Amino acid sequence: MGSGKRFVLLTLACTAAASAFAAGIFIYELNVFSGLEKLSYARLWCDGCFVSAVIFLGAGTLVAIKRNGGFDSINYALSRLAKRFIPLAGQPAKNQSYLEYIKERQASGRKSPHPCIMIAGSAMLIASFILLALA
Repeated sequence: MGSGKRFVLLTLACTAAASAFAAGIFIYELNVFSGLEKLSYARLWCDGCFVSAVIFLGAGTLVAIKRNGGFDSINYALSRLAKRFIPLAGQPAKNQSYLEYIKERQASGRKSPHPCIMIAGSAMLIASFILLALA
């Protein structure tokens, strides 16, 4: 399967998951607020889409930070700590400096993050703004 088709399928899957999450929130709020006389379905869908957007945009941001090396220092420190105190943790202990660790991680060929999660979150955010205008 080509990378373009894979990207489209991943984006559609993330958007479907975000939509399912928004529908779950809509059903939950529909049951919680069922006793109210005037119930706006557009507002409930807006709430569901907004919460889904916040979760997916936050997760996408964390994935982007991790894949671009934002947590490398924490990974290095925890791996050194584990190798220091747990004798059989991982591979044989190398006396590797942080700079060598970073060069090794960059040489491993990590790619830029797929923005699928961010696209799904952005779609849900746009949907929530449209539903807010309709409510």
